[in-house]
Amino acid sequence: MNTLLERAASIREAEIRTAQVDLAEWRRRYVEILSRQDAPKPEDAQALLDTATELRLSNVQVEEDCRTVARYVRLQEQAAQYESLHAIEVKARDILKRLRQDSERAIQTADADQAKASNQASAAMAADAEVKRMRMQRPDLFPDETPTS
Repeated sequence: MNTLLERAASIREAEIRTAQVDLAEWRRRYVEILSRQDAPKPEDAQALLDTATELRLSNVQVEEDCRTVARYVRLQEQAAQYESLHAIEVKARDILKRLRQDSERAIQTADADQAKASNQASAAMAADAEVKRMRMQRPDLFPDETPTS
């Protein structure tokens, strides 16, 4: 009797293991089909129905899983671009930094040139005023001289 019970328990364990293996295979197929939804094989529609039936999934669950897997695939593809896009971002940031530095230098140079020109113009204006004043004070020394510009 014990051997019969042990044998029955052994058979049940084997059936459970087989059922678990089968379930794992159905789940693997299900995920494989969902992963191909952007480029399905002709037999995928029927295989999805069969698999969902075997896994006892509702239509709502299958639709939700389809959306989830599609989103995952899109995000995975986008994430795969990270390295190259990050490298482009770093390069663009460096270029922008250099352009800002070059622009700042150009602005500082132009500002210095403008200040120098302004000082020179002020000095020339003061010289012109002084020449006029001197001519008025001493017309005998500077009768018909025209100041040079």
